[in-house]
Order: sequence, then C-alpha cells, then structure tokens
Amino acid sequence: MPSITRQFWIALLLLVSAASAGATEAAIRSLLDRAEAAQRDDTEAARSLALEALGKLDAAPDADLELRARAVLCDALIETDAAGAERQLAAGRAALRTASNRGLEADLLNCEGELRSIAGDSETALRLFERSLAIAERQDRPEAAAEALLRRGELRSRNGDLVNAMGDLRRSLLLFDSAGMPLAAGDALNSIANLYSRLGDDREAASSYENLLRRLDPDKSTRDYAVIVHNLGRVHENAGNWAEAKREFELALELSRRAGNGRIVGYSLRGLSAVRLAAHQPAAALDLLDEAAAQLRKSPDNWLESQILLQRGLVLQALHRLPEALTALEAATVELEKSGALYPRAAAHVARAEIHAELGQWQQAYENTTRAKALTESVLRSQIDQRYAILKVEHDTASREHENVLLVRERTAIEKSLQQERRANRFKLVAIVLTGILAATLATILMRLRRSAARMRQLAMTDELTGLPNRRAVLERLERTLAKPSDKPCSVLIADLDHFKLINDGWGHLVGDEVLKALALLLRTSVREPMVIGRLGGEEFLVVLPETGLHAAHQVAERIRLQVAGLDTAGLCDRRQLTVSLGVAVGMPGRCHASELLREADAALYAAKSAGRNRVHPTPAATLQTVPLR
Repeated sequence: MPSITRQFWIALLLLVSAASAGATEAAIRSLLDRAEAAQRDDTEAARSLALEALGKLDAAPDADLELRARAVLCDALIETDAAGAERQLAAGRAALRTASNRGLEADLLNCEGELRSIAGDSETALRLFERSLAIAERQDRPEAAAEALLRRGELRSRNGDLVNAMGDLRRSLLLFDSAGMPLAAGDALNSIANLYSRLGDDREAASSYENLLRRLDPDKSTRDYAVIVHNLGRVHENAGNWAEAKREFELALELSRRAGNGRIVGYSLRGLSAVRLAAHQPAAALDLLDEAAAQLRKSPDNWLESQILLQRGLVLQALHRLPEALTALEAATVELEKSGALYPRAAAHVARAEIHAELGQWQQAYENTTRAKALTESVLRSQIDQRYAILKVEHDTASREHENVLLVRERTAIEKSLQQERRANRFKLVAIVLTGILAATLATILMRLRRSAARMRQLAMTDELTGLPNRRAVLERLERTLAKPSDKPCSVLIADLDHFKLINDGWGHLVGDEVLKALALLLRTSVREPMVIGRLGGEEFLVVLPETGLHAAHQVAERIRLQVAGLDTAGLCDRRQLTVSLGVAVGMPGRCHASELLREADAALYAAKSAGRNRVHPTPAATLQTVPLR
C-alpha cells in the first residue's frame, strides 16, 4: 500500500510539472508572437518582449524558442547597438546546433545580412540573403523568404542592380500580402518607390511615397512613417523643391526622434543641411552635419557616413575652406566607391573639380571633371537600360492596372451622363455629351494603344532573361550592316557556354539562369558601340563587329574567352570554372548574306568545340590558326 501511495504522488508531481512546463512554453510563445508583431513599428517593445521571453527560457530551455528571441533582439539592436546585435547572432548560432526547426536559421541570416549591408560589405550581405532565401523556401517559411527578398532587393537597388531589385521587391510584396502582413508590405512598396527614385523617375517616386503615407497612421507606425517622409523629402531635394524638402525632413526628424530611430535622425539632419546650404546658410548647414555625425557614432551606417561626408565637402566649399572640403570629398569618394553608388560619386568629383580649379590645380580639376562625366553618362545609360528591362518585368501587371483604370473612368463618365439625362430629360443634349465623351475616350485609348504597341515592339526585341537584344534584334542589325556595301569587312562571333547542361543538371535551371545573366553582363561590359551583342538562344550569344577584320575580331573573342574563364562563380555553382568556345567569321558588306556569315561562324564554333572547347576558332576559310587552350 505505501508503495502504491508513493507511485501516485510521483505521477501527480509529474503531471503538475508537465502542466506547468506547458503553461510556461505557451507564455513564451505568446511573448515572442507579440515581439515579432512589434518589430516594424515599435523596436523598443519588441526588444523588451524578447528579453522577457529569454528570462523565462532560463527555467524552461527550448532551442527553437531561443532562436526566435535572438533573431528578434538582433533586428531590434541593428540600428542602435551593432555590437549587441552581433552578440545575439553568436548566441543564436549556438542555439541553432540543438534546434529542431532548421528554418529559423533564415531569420538569423537576414539579420546578419542587414548588419553586413549597413557596414558596407554588400557582397557578403547578398550571399547571406541568398542563403536565407534558399533555407526559407526549402523549409516552407514564406514570411522569412519575403524578408530575405525585401532586404536583398533593397541592397540590389542601392547598388544599381535595379532590374533584379524590382523582381525581388515584387515577389516580396506578393508574399507579404499573401501572409497578411500589411506593415511589411508597406516596406516593400516603400522600397519600390525608392527604386523609381533611383531610376530618375521622381514623379512616380513621390506619388508612391504619398500613397504610402495615406495608408499609415503616424501615431501607430511612427518608425515607418518617418522613413517614408524622409524618402519623400529626398525626392524633393533631388528635384530642387527646397520648401517641400524642408517640410518633409523636419517632420521626419521629429518622428524619428519620437520613435528612437537614430539612423533616420542622422539622415534627416543631413537632408536639412542640404536645405540650409541651398538657402545660402552654410554655417547653419555645418552645425546640422556635426549633429548628424554625432548621431552616426551612436548608430553606425556606411551609406549615411558617405552622405554626410559628401554634404560636408559641399558645405565647406561654400565656406571657402577649400583644403578641408577636399579632404571630406575625397573621403566621401572612397566610401561611395565601396557602395557602388554612381551619381553621388559624380557629384563628389564635380565639387572636387571646382575646388581644384579655384586653387589653380588644373590637372586635378580636369581629371575629376572627366571622372564625373564618365560616371554621369554611366548613370544615364544604366537608368535607360534598366528602365526598359523593368518595364518588361512590370508589363503584365501594369497593363492590367491601366485597363482597370480606363474601365473605371469610362464607367464613371457614363454613370454621370445617365444621371444628367434622368435629371434634365434632355435626350438630345445627353446624346451629344455621351458622343463627345465616347469620342474622347476612344481617342485616348487609340493613343495609348499606339504607345503600348511601340513599347511592346521594344520589349519584343529584348531577351527576357538577360536583358540583351534577342535573336530577332541582333540578326536585324547584322542584316542592315551587311546590306550596305563597304570596303571594310564585318566580323561576327558566336559564343557558346561550354558544358552548360551540366550546370542545369547539377545545380538546377535557376542557377543556370543566373550563370547566363552573369555571362550576359560580362559580354555587355566587354562590347561597346558600334559593336552589337545579342542572345541567339539557349547558351549561345552573337557579337557583331562592324568594320572589323579577322585579326581584330580574334582579339576581341580571345579577350571574352579569358574574361569568362576568370568569372567568380562563388554562390552560383560551387566555384565551377566557366569556359566558352567562340567561332569567328568575316565577310564583306554588300557581298555576303547574314545566313552565310552565321553558317561560317557556326562551323567555326563547331570546330572549336571539337578541338576541346574553351578556345577561339576562326572560319575554316581563314588563314589564322586556332588559338590553343592556355
């Protein structure tokens, strides 16, 4: 009997202990759910709730719950305490070793990527976001995948890779909307508006920011509201609308101080400094920059640092403190080169050129002017190229939205007309009004259809994956070149990526697509007008070299071959070396057809493949010998 009694009490104690543990776990999960919900609009509350959850975990350890808490704390500390965020990452990695939910690693990688991005290490940050995305998709965590896409898209946008950035941000927006996360979806929309601003489309960017602000309550979403208001102020600054810029920067400063967002405080102070400088108040502008620099020391941010240095150089130039201005501008140039930002670098070089000229240092002035011109032209070319590519990404969505707007407008006009008809009972007048409205609507639709047709033709001549001219476009260019008789030869190269099927089979078609994009980017940078490059299909690319003989064409092909062999494939296909085989053919414009030249180049390519690949082979009719693999 005593034995039975003792067993009863042991079982009872075990049941009480299990119930208590279950209640503790439920309480911790509730705390973490609230912390994650507060991450975007109240980082201090998120930090406090995550710390409370960690305190309870001391009594009831759980690696999965600890991972969630560490990820929340890491994100909450990014803007105010980078060292503290790093400590949370280290603790999270330790918990990961015993965690059962491997998908939680994506949250840690997202936070680590953001830390590296703020520190200016874009390459590492991109790799971390890509790892996070892969894990989140594999473990079916759409909210973590959306976060990785958002952060990768923001970084790509800042680095000028606007086409891929738009793809990331659109996917992120779709995932956030599907998951019922309106605040996060607002972040994605804000990043898309930033992208429009980088494209030089200030009107579209301002409209997007204003629409976002109408969706937010500044009292409930203070942090997000401050970020968007600052971005709107930056658009007005770029457009030279100083009164509007001042209003937005002042509001952003007030809101970011209220929310305790040190980074946006620094950005807003820099913006107000630009406003003061435009109002010819350089001394006041310098005071604001000193305050921004002090804020930067509390909340380190590589991009903000470069902006403050650039603005300081401009202010010191206005104060005629030229040596100090040069020092600041040179430091700004170094920081901006790390981020890959072209337009601010151009502005820095322009200011340096002006100062060197004022100091009588004409050689330095000329060099900086030349660099500024090259950077500005590169920005304009990039904006045009990427705008066309982004139009293709958005074409289907934009077309549907546009049709809906036209239908809504037409329906509204008809309803108004019918109401007027019933009230006034003037059938003839109503008929005339309706006819006029219909004629105007049809004229508008016709005009827009013509514009859409022209845009669609442009899109039809572009390869969707690589953004290069497609087969039709590049062959049309070749035919035009050959149709005009000339005493100077025209050469063509057909480049084919070696063993591409192994990449698709071994790493998947998505990796294969990324490899083709990388090859297209390399070819685009290697080929300049009047040369033309296009994608024939699959892994084959065509390069048209007008007024180029066999020897020069062979040199171009050899340079491309060596550059492809030197491509860094880290993060794509485990550093597998890429190689390319090229066939070269030469013809005289007016004496040969495109089909003949392509047939010869294709035969030369086949010869290069048969000879062992990774080599350049001229047309079989040429006297130049095949270049062996080195």
